[in-house]
Amino acid sequence: MTPGNFNKLHLDRLRLQNPYAHAEQLCSNEDNQPLRRRPQALSTSDQAVAAAVAEVHRQLWRRRREFWGEQVPSDAIRLLNVEHALRLQGYQLSYVADVGQRVGRGNDLEVAGVIDRDRREVRISPTLPEAVQRFTAGHELAHAVLHPLAGGIHRDRPIEGSARSSDPQERAADRFSTFFLMPEKLLAARFSAIFHAEVFELNDQTRVALGSAAEPFHGKAVQRRVLARVLAGLGRYNGEVFPSLATQFGVSISAMAIRLEELGFVGD
Repeated sequence: MTPGNFNKLHLDRLRLQNPYAHAEQLCSNEDNQPLRRRPQALSTSDQAVAAAVAEVHRQLWRRRREFWGEQVPSDAIRLLNVEHALRLQGYQLSYVADVGQRVGRGNDLEVAGVIDRDRREVRISPTLPEAVQRFTAGHELAHAVLHPLAGGIHRDRPIEGSARSSDPQERAADRFSTFFLMPEKLLAARFSAIFHAEVFELNDQTRVALGSAAEPFHGKAVQRRVLARVLAGLGRYNGEVFPSLATQFGVSISAMAIRLEELGFVGD
């Protein structure tokens, strides 16, 4: 999708007051663009998680005026509000400086988030970076949605989306937070608007557009993950200045880089 077409689509979304209008157009391929590498296939468990996230997204959109009144934001990312989603599940979100410690293998570990199912409350530590707070809140939302019958208090370590847990429930909660905070079609739209392509290929033209950010790649074999990290945290491209993708979606650079790579936005 060209920048001009993307701008027309954005204006029509504002007119319709629907930031998800024409979403199917955001994944079309232009003849002069490289095809996006097929995203990693979702496992059966991830498919179930993705379906649960999609339902929460739909609820947030249908009930948007309950939360925003007449001030519904035109930026769809702002609608990915974890506090609102928790309220839909009957939970309150609060930020508490001391959420306690978790004992693990003889060591006291810092706790970033707590879900108290009996009191219907999620508590997040405000002492951690905002990206960690946001991802951890999405992780606790996942427990509320995916594991509603569990009881008592559950404590989680600081989570920002770059590590994979071996525990099936914790892994599912991590994936839920990833899918909730970085939806594929919305991320595809923002990526295309910045890099004017559906997939980023490092070549002579894009090296020039990257400017000094391309210096680590001169004369070296390019690792996809390294390039993904550069794109995730990039705030200037082809002379245009903008908030990085990680900043726009409120996640860490590492989490965004993994998401870009798994969705096929970064070429070989």
